[in-house]
Amino acid sequence: MIAVALLVAQELERNPLVACTLRGMEGAHLVERLRLHRSTALTGARVESVPPLDPPEAHEAVEPLEAHLEDFWALSDEIDTLANQPERPAVAHTLLRRLGPSPMSNQSKFPIAGLLATCYDLVTEHILEMQQEAMGAEEEEEGEEGEVE
Repeated sequence: MIAVALLVAQELERNPLVACTLRGMEGAHLVERLRLHRSTALTGARVESVPPLDPPEAHEAVEPLEAHLEDFWALSDEIDTLANQPERPAVAHTLLRRLGPSPMSNQSKFPIAGLLATCYDLVTEHILEMQQEAMGAEEEEEGEEGEVE
């Protein structure tokens, strides 16, 4: 028993996240949940629940790439089932907040974090506007098809 305890202790010293695996949660999943908690705690946002990761046995077996060399670039029928609905982030500028103040702030006239935040906001607004326009165009097409019939 001492030998087993020594081996477990050595493994825990080498990789502390093994303790999480022994308790039933992958270490990477715990780290991701901690990151989510930390990013939401910094901004005061609330997260109702964290979806559980699928167990490895839930995934289908993947065919090797060599089996699909001929049709690798072809679109499958599943492409239509993808939901591409961009949304405004629940927490604004999460990455910038996590990184903290720029080490170059004393050397520059403009705060780089502020410039990046403005860029992120502009890109987000542009994508949401494009989504609204696309939805409006789809509704117009559906209306025209209904009138023709």
